[in-house]
Amino acid sequence: MTPELIAVLMFGLLLLGLFLGHPLAFVLGGTAVLTAIIAGKPMVLGIVINRIFGDVLDNYTLIAIPLFVLMARFLSDSGVTDRMFETLRLMLSQVRGGLALAVVFISILLAATTGIIGASITVMGVMALRPMLQYGYAPSLTSGVIAASGCLGILIPPSIMLILMASYSPLSVGELFAGSMIPGVLLGLSYALYVYVISVLRPDLAPAVEPDEKVERGTLLRMLAVEALPPLVLIFGILGSLLA
Repeated sequence: MTPELIAVLMFGLLLLGLFLGHPLAFVLGGTAVLTAIIAGKPMVLGIVINRIFGDVLDNYTLIAIPLFVLMARFLSDSGVTDRMFETLRLMLSQVRGGLALAVVFISILLAATTGIIGASITVMGVMALRPMLQYGYAPSLTSGVIAASGCLGILIPPSIMLILMASYSPLSVGELFAGSMIPGVLLGLSYALYVYVISVLRPDLAPAVEPDEKVERGTLLRMLAVEALPPLVLIFGILGSLLA
């Protein structure tokens, strides 16, 4: 079997497994195993074993990945992200496009605590998609803000991608985090600026919140201190210890 045919076969098996709804990890592994068997070269599977035991299990840098995933699960299951989103939504209720701005800022906080793109997009989609559509936000702006802001986790530390890059590069995780922090935050603020400008220029895309949704300033400050301050302490504790 030619290399070109093997590549086409692997691509077809990958698409088939994904469309059948199987988990991505099993689809990738199953594609490799099935292709090796169909191509009549099962001996290449020994390379996988050597790579796992030689490059993965001995790499202590990769230990951070399951720990960050666990922290993201804690934040999601405990309801911290839901309460933070509700607090920011109420705090920005007097600003046009405030709900979309809340999505951007919460995505920045999620990126700075989890580093997982899929988790951020999924969480924000569950929390913000329905409320934004109910308040009359345009579907294009709603989906665009959630998708773009959720991808900030690939750049803002602690990024899982940067941890994987550090395991194969001469730079340490801390150095990669320090180099990507400012660009990641600037990109998030650019998203927020774009949302505000487009909300002012096109009010039909992001209508104002009704007056009965607004809360007193003292209540907002109390909610902000209770709901947003602990995650911020967590963020500065993680990044501060890494950079120090």
